[in-house]
Amino acid sequence: MPNKKVEELIAGLDDQVIDVVGQFVKRRKAAYEQAAIKLKNDLRDDVVRYSELLEKKKISTEDFEFLVRGRSAQLKIELLEHISVSKAKFDLVTEDVIKLVLRTTIAVVAAL
Repeated sequence: MPNKKVEELIAGLDDQVIDVVGQFVKRRKAAYEQAAIKLKNDLRDDVVRYSELLEKKKISTEDFEFLVRGRSAQLKIELLEHISVSKAKFDLVTEDVIKLVLRTTIAVVAAL
């Protein structure tokens, strides 16, 4: 009954899969934090500049809100682009999980 043995061993890989994902998250955490801080700092700089224009009455309150919302949306897109790069890295996690399952399965079948 190699199918039953393979099934049991693969079912028992949960902790190893969680470790693979955990390592990926730890490595990427700093990059996500840096991207979020950069987003906040860029938005801060723009809001300061826009508020100076508002104070000097060179733009209206509505223009100020429009500029802040527009810049915020642009920065979110930039952050999403940064995160999408790590989607490729998440594909590596998937590959690691597949390799783990394959190695386990091949070892069981070879031992029979």
